Amino acid sequence: VAEVINLPVNHATHVIVAIGKQGSGAELPESMQAREFPSSRRPISESVVRGAFPIIWEQYNYKGNYTYCYCTKSSHFSFILEEVLKQNVHLETSSAFDIPIIRDMYNQGKISKSTYILCNGYKQPLYTQYISELINDGFNCIPVLDNLKEIDFYEKSVTAEKANLAIRIATDEEPDFAFYTSRLGVRYSDVNTLYNEKIKPNPRFNLKMLHFFINTGIKDSAY
Repeated sequence: VAEVINLPVNHATHVIVAIGKQGSGAELPESMQAREFPSSRRPISESVVRGAFPIIWEQYNYKGNYTYCYCTKSSHFSFILEEVLKQNVHLETSSAFDIPIIRDMYNQGKISKSTYILCNGYKQPLYTQYISELINDGFNCIPVLDNLKEIDFYEKSVTAEKANLAIRIATDEEPDFAFYTSRLGVRYSDVNTLYNEKIKPNPRFNLKMLHFFINTGIKDSAY
């Protein structure tokens, strides 16, 4: 993907793979098949740290970093979030409802402004406003762009000198449903345009992460 969107050679970009529930067409190795964490069958502290990834790291001699972001929509209960944060993890939000929780966790000293706050989910106006405010206040907040127009709001509302962005990329697998929405992400054919026309020319924006949305298993090679 780095070659497709012409990133500089030394450009540091995180790649997060979001794997949906396992389907009949899933072709991932067993060790990488989708798992829902945390579950009632194992403690949160065991689930959030490394999961099943060490097997793959060893197999492919992976030397990169591993960053776990707990999705707050999994549970908004304070005792769950506090237990998760004891593992020195980061957070992912899904709606405007989550941002006051982020603020409260910060005010309590549970997270710092260096904590990754990945902002996923459908972006209604209040949500994008909250995201911009976090960025302007110095939080390490990364909005995940899932359509071509979302970035227009940040161009107008973000006043910080630098802002990290992510692109949610829809893989080119054959869908088993008869619709396409922005929740699947930016079409692979549009990623190059989004980066070269909206992100690269803006000195305040930095592409920090590529987020792949995969429905029921990988059938293509876009990743």
